[in-house]
This record gives sequence, C-alpha cells and structure tokens, in this order.
Amino acid sequence: MNKKSLTASAVVCTLGVLSMITLFSCKKQEQSMLIPSSRSMSPVVQHEVKELVNPVAMHAYKDKVVLFNSSSSRIPLLSVYDGRSLEYLYSAIVQGRGAQEVSNGVNPYYFEKTDNGFILNTRDHMALTEFVWKGDSIWKKGRETLISHEALNSLNRLNDSLFVFNRMGGEKLFGLLNRFHPDNVTEFGNYPKAHVNFRKPEDRKNYYANQAVLTDAGHRMLVFYQFVPLMQIYEGTKLVKEIKYQARTSQATSIDDINSQSAEIGLYFYSPKVAGDHIYVMYMDKTAKEMGESMSLHLLKMDFDGKVLCSYDVGFSMIWTVSDDGQFYYTYREDGNTSWIDCLQL
Repeated sequence: MNKKSLTASAVVCTLGVLSMITLFSCKKQEQSMLIPSSRSMSPVVQHEVKELVNPVAMHAYKDKVVLFNSSSSRIPLLSVYDGRSLEYLYSAIVQGRGAQEVSNGVNPYYFEKTDNGFILNTRDHMALTEFVWKGDSIWKKGRETLISHEALNSLNRLNDSLFVFNRMGGEKLFGLLNRFHPDNVTEFGNYPKAHVNFRKPEDRKNYYANQAVLTDAGHRMLVFYQFVPLMQIYEGTKLVKEIKYQARTSQATSIDDINSQSAEIGLYFYSPKVAGDHIYVMYMDKTAKEMGESMSLHLLKMDFDGKVLCSYDVGFSMIWTVSDDGQFYYTYREDGNTSWIDCLQL
C-alpha cells in the first residue's frame, strides 16, 4: 500500500473523527514507574486437554474460553470451552471455500467481540469475517469484507470505517486506514529516541516491535514494547504520555542483539488485552536465557493512564487471556506430554 494524500472525502471522514478523539492541547508527559511486587496465585479450576489442539492464542467471550489453533494444523481453528468448568464444548470453523468456511491466512490475535458473536481478520490479514454463536455451533454471517490490499499487522478497529495498524515500513510507527479508501493511509507516531545504529529501515522496526490496544471507548491507544521497558499513550494520532518502567534486565544496545536473540538482552511486554475498565499485559523483564528456563512471568493490571494497579505471579505461559469482567485469568500450558487449561481468580 503506497502512502498517498487522502481523497477529499476521506480527509473529511478521517479528520472529523480525529477532531473528536484527539486532545491537541495535551503536552507529552514522561514518567518513570516501578513495577509492584507480585501476588502468588494458584489455579481454581484445571482441565486436562485430551482433544486435538494446536493453539497459538486464547480469547474469552462472556461464559466461554476459545483456543485459537494454528491455521496450518488441519484441524478446526477454534476449540471452545466452558469459562467456569473448563469443560470442552466443541470445535468450529475450518478453512476452505465453502459457504461456512473461512479463507486462508487468519490472524489468531484479532478477535473482535460483537453482541452475539465475533469478527476475525481473514484472507491473509486483509479482510474481516463475522461469525455468530448458534447453540453449540458457530455460523459465518455473510461474506468477508475486504478492508485492505495488503496484510495488516496488529490491527485495531477505531470505528466502523477507521482502523489503526502497525506499519511494516516507512518513517512512522502506525497507519490509520479508512476501509472505504484502502489505498490511502495516514501515517503517525514517531519512533522513540534510541542510541542505536540502525543500518536499514527494518532494523528500527524490529528494535521497536510493539503491540497496541484501544480502550473500549476508542479514545486512547496504549502501546507496549517488546525489547524496551516502555509504554506510550496516544489520544487520536497524538502521543500524550510515555512511561518508562524500571527494569531489572538490560535492554538491547544494538540491532544485532535483537537479530541474534542474545541471551543477555531483556524482553518486556507481551500481548496486552482490554477487559472492563482495565488493561492486562504480560510483563517479562527476563533475558532470553531465563525465558528458556521457564521462569515465572507477571501479569500486570493497569488503568487507562498506564498506572500499574496490581502484579500477579502467573507461572510460565505465552498463551493466555482474561475474562470479560477481569475476574478470571486463563492459560494454556504444557507439562511434559500433558496439556492443561488453568483458570485462576484475579
């Protein structure tokens, strides 16, 4: 997708929304923050996974927990469980060209909830497909909607027509896309300052790998960085706050540290999620070597200003989610030849 000036109609639509959500009078705040001590937790319910799964992500929807299986595993994409008992209910959605099938290239991390179902990012991350719950099954609702001509990374919906995503190249971090004008993208977000020598544009993108979430009202976007202990808050396209967390480990000092996955560099934030009035994010602050030794990770509970309200010691798992009301934490883990889904009360 080439960067172009927006058409007149797209400008009116885009700026009309941005004028409502952007607080231009704000000056960027910079803060330093400590992570509080973690509370230990134990599972309240466990389920031994005997059904065939190959999960890469996990999502919660009201009274259900959904494992999202790898699209290359030739099994249904979703495995559905009861959110309280963790009893296995059924599997659903297969890839193909049939009326109730979904096209290839489904994004396992985009799970947009609706009143009676959810929307997935399909067709190599370029389209949206809606599904509804029907009894003990899931049905595809209508045809998929193409919103872009190239794959969208870390997609977030701002409203019916506008989406924010991570730019894979270019001078800015993010892109603002109007799905009715997919060839026109507004770029925003400067890279944080770094004393690192980037030899090529993709080096900077890799160094500042991040994941972003929008608050429920869509007024704020919180950005979490993987290789830097940093969180940023945007209102509209304006950066208004930056929080640097005091980490135990040392961050990468060169792109070679990132490319080689050096055992000495720190890894920090992973997979932020919104539940109710809070954001939950996995905080590592561990080196690659320590991660390989399966040390415990910390689940942070934050308000929408980035203040850490609580830290939980949740063991080691990269596949997890939080219930819609923020009361329960779910995780998928493997212990030898046995797989488990655990439920812990927050």
